[in-house]
Amino acid sequence: MMRKFYCLIILLLSSFYLYADHFTYPVISQQAPTLQKFIPGDWKILDVDMGDLNKDGYPDIAFVITNENQCDTPEPENPDFKVCPRLLGIAFWDNEKQTFVLKEQTNNFIKSADSSTMDEPFEGITIRKGSLQIDFHYWYSMGTWYTNNDRYIFRYQNDHFELIGFAEDTTHRATLETTQISVNYSTKQIILTTGEGETGKSESKTIPFNIDKLYTFANVNDQDISRYISK
Repeated sequence: MMRKFYCLIILLLSSFYLYADHFTYPVISQQAPTLQKFIPGDWKILDVDMGDLNKDGYPDIAFVITNENQCDTPEPENPDFKVCPRLLGIAFWDNEKQTFVLKEQTNNFIKSADSSTMDEPFEGITIRKGSLQIDFHYWYSMGTWYTNNDRYIFRYQNDHFELIGFAEDTTHRATLETTQISVNYSTKQIILTTGEGETGKSESKTIPFNIDKLYTFANVNDQDISRYISK
């Protein structure tokens, strides 16, 4: 069951990135005194949070924006279903210059629904304890019985944002079987917990893995997670 499940997840993620590659994205300003000055004219805010990400004692900003004037309608039979470009920006406050300085722009990480049968997957961004947390929820009304919640945790270190944690909670809506995955990229360990729907019993195991360098927004690869778990 686990192998089939992760094949499904890989296919879903591939479709998100195909949509992202299709759009034309603006180049965000390298610095701006306010959040609004970073946002191009046709774009609007989906989510924003503030907090200290580089440990200098000043609040930084992370924001997700979208352009609803540049959407695709991939399903002719459902013209109300639209896929619009989204991007994530992260800027640090420079107290000496009294301005925000852009540190990250990524155009292919904030996922949109890939089908009219899918709920909105993006749940939000949160700056917590010096790290950036990005949450997604995957639910389809048809095509799969699985629903899952994903959480990515990035920390600014080594002069860029690195993925230090990933968590996924999955439930089969018919059997109520559950799978929980917690990946710690710093300790290089995966905790895998599976639960039985009927009995409520669960079991956990720790899976070590190797990685040469921590992932960044440019090369996050969920397929590596599935490779270790499906053995």
